[in-house]
Amino acid sequence: MSVLGVIGLGIMGTAMSANLLNSGHRVIGYDITLAARTRLADLGGRAVDTPAEVAAEAGVVITSLPSD
Repeated sequence: MSVLGVIGLGIMGTAMSANLLNSGHRVIGYDITLAARTRLADLGGRAVDTPAEVAAEAGVVITSLPSD
């Protein structure tokens, strides 16, 4: 199974990540705040320090951002 990436771990990004993890997917994620990255790790995902790391490792990347 490929790794799914999520960039933007706010309310929506964290909820999507949790659902993906609960469905058995591997999730790697990034957010500008350490607290959001910590929440993902607590859920069982892998938090990284840059969006480039997400893009390099994920087969699919989902963005959940407040603006374009």
